[in-house]
Amino acid sequence: MAPGLDVYVHMELVVENDHLQNLHLKWDFAEGLSQDFLSEYDKNGDGVLNPEEELDVTAFFYQHVHLPDYGHIVINSQKLATPDFQNMQFEWAEDQGRMSFTLPLHEPIDEQLQLNVRFIDAGGEFDFYYVQDSVSWNSPPGYQLIDNAHLFPQTLKVRIESQGNGQE
Repeated sequence: MAPGLDVYVHMELVVENDHLQNLHLKWDFAEGLSQDFLSEYDKNGDGVLNPEEELDVTAFFYQHVHLPDYGHIVINSQKLATPDFQNMQFEWAEDQGRMSFTLPLHEPIDEQLQLNVRFIDAGGEFDFYYVQDSVSWNSPPGYQLIDNAHLFPQTLKVRIESQGNGQE
């Protein structure tokens, strides 16, 4: 693996009406990889990617990075066959590239829901990592979130537990 091709994954869970409704995911590209995108797509040479150039990077990802091949999502021991990632968008902020997208799930939470998320690049171009504070959520009343992001893993394990007084 070439240095600088690290991708740091951030995930926001949205829990509503006793269901895990969505995962909002962000990939923050390490400095070296961000600079690669900048040198490739900064057509006007101003050192930042404008909205039109960001669209070019997004188009590249749509054409060449088939997200379902990268995303391995397991919910309560059942692997999602083909995750349906939506709303893909590349943005350039604070000298760093970021790709964001959403995965609608609509998974019921009975007493608990176990979620494992791993991104793997079989082609060996990217290394995906979770870092401390990788996971956020909308903190609905009656639920508790337990995750292992503080362990800096490559597979993120999250458990959502109902405390018995969630919304009906």
